[in-house]
Amino acid sequence: CWHDYFRWGMRGMIEEARLDREEFARIMDPRAVGFTNALQRIAYTESHDEERVRRELKLKGFSQDESFRRAELALALTLTAPGPAMIYAGQEFGEDTPKTVGSNPLSWSRLEGWFNRRHRQLQDSTRALVQLRTSHPALRSGEVKVQQDDLPASVVVYERRGDEAAVVVAANFGRTGQKVSVRLPHGGTWRNVLEKENFEPNRNGNTSIYLEPGAVAVLA
Repeated sequence: CWHDYFRWGMRGMIEEARLDREEFARIMDPRAVGFTNALQRIAYTESHDEERVRRELKLKGFSQDESFRRAELALALTLTAPGPAMIYAGQEFGEDTPKTVGSNPLSWSRLEGWFNRRHRQLQDSTRALVQLRTSHPALRSGEVKVQQDDLPASVVVYERRGDEAAVVVAANFGRTGQKVSVRLPHGGTWRNVLEKENFEPNRNGNTSIYLEPGAVAVLA
C-alpha cells in the first residue's frame, strides 16, 4: 500500500528542519509500523495528493540552495528506504509549480539554460540514486539500521546491508552545518554517490563528512 505515514513523517522533518531519531527509525523500517515485510509498503515523499516538496520549501522561506538540498534529501530517503518506492512526475528535477485541479503539465524548460543548473543537478542526483537502487545488493534487502551514537541532534545516519555490501546514508535535518564522523561497516574503497568521489575510510573505519543544512550524503 501507499505508505502515507512515510510521506507525512519525512516531509514534516524535512520541511520543519527537525529530527526525531526514534520516529525516523520507525518510519524507515516497515516492520516497526505494522508491516510484516518491506515489500508491503511503497515509500514516497511526493504524490498527486499534496503540494510538491520544493514548492512547500519555497513557501516556508528556505533559500533556493537549501530548498534544493532538502529536495535531494527527500529523494535520497525515498530511494534508499526498504521496499518499493515512488517518485512523482517532476520531483526528479525539482518541479515547484502549484497544484491545480485539472491539467498540471511539467515545466521541462526548468532543465534548460545556466539559470536552471540546480534543476539539472537534482536530476543528475536522481539518476545516480536510481542507478544505485537498481544495482546495489544492500538495497535489495529489507534490513535497515539507524545509528544512535555520537551524532549531533539534527543528524541521522542509517545503514542498509546485504551480501557483504553496504550503503550508508547521513542526513542533516537542521538549519546549521554539521561535521560528522560516519562509521562505515567495512573497509575498502567507498564512493560518495552524489558527489561522485571515491574514498577510503580511516584506520578506525570512519570517514568525516561536512553536511550543509538539509544536506544528505549517500555512501556505497
